[in-house]
Amino acid sequence: MAIDYMTNGHVFKGDCKSRLLYCQTMKINTKARKEPGQDRSRATLQSIMNASAELIAANGLDATSMTQIANLAGLSKASLYRYFPNKQALLLALAERSFKTHREEMQAIMQVDKKPEQILRDGIGHYCDKHSNNPFFLNLRAAIHADPVLSELDLKDSRENALLLSTFLTQHFPQIDPTIIKTRSLLIVELIDSLARLVARVPVTEQNNLIDEFVGLFFADLNLR
Repeated sequence: MAIDYMTNGHVFKGDCKSRLLYCQTMKINTKARKEPGQDRSRATLQSIMNASAELIAANGLDATSMTQIANLAGLSKASLYRYFPNKQALLLALAERSFKTHREEMQAIMQVDKKPEQILRDGIGHYCDKHSNNPFFLNLRAAIHADPVLSELDLKDSRENALLLSTFLTQHFPQIDPTIIKTRSLLIVELIDSLARLVARVPVTEQNNLIDEFVGLFFADLNLR
């Protein structure tokens, strides 16, 4: 069912074209107001991000307020608002930082001297472990998926990660149709959040088996050699 969104008095329909227009409009409203140029400013920004992560891990996004963030970071609300005009802008910064970190981790794992199947397994296992051991990441991902602006940005990031993964795997498996690798790479990147949420809720004895089966789905019915 299509969902309408409203911002600045304008209503945007739930179709793809309107969602993109909504995102473009909201990006203006969610941009961080202050870019840290000095060491003190960078340290303050880091304090804000750390406080946000701690509160979101404990309470989730909806139950976390800008007042709580300012208090935990040791700032006045006015000082916090000089960096971020609202919680949406702060969430956007947290999301973009998580996108960048995940991309760097992917690139690092791909440099390891192992078989590509094992590299994929290690990468997915690392992602699941990271989310299982820190509720902040699970809560952040849930907030990203629930927000129409960040959901569009997340899809763009997923496509870029899928391209990175498919390029890597195509080099190792030139005999496999690249279209199949591209499609399955996007599925892996998009579905990994569901796997991470499941792994976080089951006993440790089940976790490795779930990850192994998930990786096995990627290579199912493919002639790897």
